[in-house]
Amino acid sequence: MTSLYRTIIAKAWEITKRYKFLWLFGFFATLLGNAAEYKSLFKQIENIKNNSDALLNIGYQITLWGKIAQSLQNVPLINALAIILTLLFVILIAIIFIWLIIVSQTALIQSASLAENDKKVSFKESFLSSVRYFWPVFGMNLLAKFIIFLLLSLLFTPLLVILIAQGAKISMFLTLVMVVIFVPIAIIIGFVAKYAVAYIVLQKKKFWEALADGWKLFIQNWLISLEMALIVFVVNAALAFILILISVILVSPFMLLGLISGSSQVLYIIMGGAIAIIAIIFMFSAAIFSTWQNTAWTLLFIKLEKGGVFPKIVRWVAAKIAKKEN
Repeated sequence: MTSLYRTIIAKAWEITKRYKFLWLFGFFATLLGNAAEYKSLFKQIENIKNNSDALLNIGYQITLWGKIAQSLQNVPLINALAIILTLLFVILIAIIFIWLIIVSQTALIQSASLAENDKKVSFKESFLSSVRYFWPVFGMNLLAKFIIFLLLSLLFTPLLVILIAQGAKISMFLTLVMVVIFVPIAIIIGFVAKYAVAYIVLQKKKFWEALADGWKLFIQNWLISLEMALIVFVVNAALAFILILISVILVSPFMLLGLISGSSQVLYIIMGGAIAIIAIIFMFSAAIFSTWQNTAWTLLFIKLEKGGVFPKIVRWVAAKIAKKEN
């Protein structure tokens, strides 16, 4: 049995290096926030731990927004129009970014498939051909986020608030139980949505048909999906560690120069420049990693669709058995 993951990782990296224009798509694809649901989960749990009156806070926020809306009625017409125009401008920018994010995700999937089949990959064609899939891909991402948000907000958060009020020991236990229940559900939703988007883009399937096929593909290959996710996580963690190390190495000399200068203004300017350089490095690295990650998942999807692939643990056990028989 050939190595599944080594082949995918190497091929994805080859495509990422060869087609550098895909990094622009990768930059926008990073804004999808693939791990946002997990951050939201732990943030909500932390808020509940620190404040047992979380539900009262929700009521307070509703009252606050009501007072803001009431106060806006007394704002002069010119100022009100300025606020409305500013709000509309922000909404317009947000819509443009969302459009670019979804199109970029689609373009990466299409480009990876073309490269895998030794077909021509161009920025213009990848971009233009991806526009047509905006609505179904956007809908699939939105549905996944909405289901996770619904589970977190309407089911687990109120339950945790009520139960945490019963005592510290039971609250810690119930928090752990909620995490154990929620995280697997969120992960499953993420996998299904990922495969469903690939069905929409690569096989041009309708929304609900793609969702059903994404579910079937995950159920048939759930162990491979988890193994692949673990590999991506390890690569992501290793990249983050390297970037943090580089940041420390870069910032230290600048900080030393600023301290030697004896001027707080010079220190602020030098540190500001160092932080800007580090931010550029992080964004650049995130774009490359996102390109590689989306490419790797697309290549895995293609192999799963073809069939005949097995999880690493199954291949490892088979190799051990074959070795003993020989």
